[in-house]
Amino acid sequence: MIPYFTIPPLKIYVLEFHAFGLLVAIGFFTATQLAMHRAKNLKLSQAIVSDISLIAIIFGIFGAHLFHVFFYEPELLRNPINLLKFWSGLSSYGGIITVTIALIVYLKLKRKPILPYVDMLFLGGCLGFFFGRMGCFTAHDHPGNLTDFFLAVKFPGGARHDLGFYEMLLWLLILIVMLIKTKKTKKKPKFWGQDSLIILSLYAPGRFFLEFFRAQDNSGSFMPDARYLGLTPAHYVSLTACVFCLLAWVYVFIKKPSNNEVKN
Repeated sequence: MIPYFTIPPLKIYVLEFHAFGLLVAIGFFTATQLAMHRAKNLKLSQAIVSDISLIAIIFGIFGAHLFHVFFYEPELLRNPINLLKFWSGLSSYGGIITVTIALIVYLKLKRKPILPYVDMLFLGGCLGFFFGRMGCFTAHDHPGNLTDFFLAVKFPGGARHDLGFYEMLLWLLILIVMLIKTKKTKKKPKFWGQDSLIILSLYAPGRFFLEFFRAQDNSGSFMPDARYLGLTPAHYVSLTACVFCLLAWVYVFIKKPSNNEVKN
């Protein structure tokens, strides 16, 4: 089993830098670099990708926090100031949804094609989420049920699944798959949106499965995630994403879409 560990914050004068925040920052930076590299290979606008990265930072944190408050801790809405406390709870799905919507609006205003740049965002996001979930693992803020599984973490009070660690491994697997795919296909994919669809098709069922391991007891120094009819909010979003992916692949099989030239 994996020992339970804590990483003390890095102190520079009066400032403190926690491992979670540093890893999230590394995730945003490396995600941008990967997306820019892919865009360069496909002759897409790197300036647009740079703008997208800024959108992802702003709207990602904003949406992740709002989703957490509304669906995981709605009691926080009693004091609206909690909506501004972005450090008090984040949901990855909230960030993904909000960033995707903001990206579509931005590209519409710029009169740019949507799917090619969504592909860049999702590909970079694989690396970004890998580091982000690594940050969750160092903070141990996604505890699971008690278990004797060999990859469990020895939390105080008993060994548990660590969902941050498991999702880090899931994103690593998806990242490897996509790096192999994009290396073999340095030219454009068969159709714009293909990379995004592959990533979501791998992540959504994986996340749906992992959600069943989330802690449901309150014996530790944490509160279990909110559940609706026995399922977490992430369960419902994952299930919706799975249905969307299934319908999208049926459309691809029937229509056989192909790429068009993209004007920068």
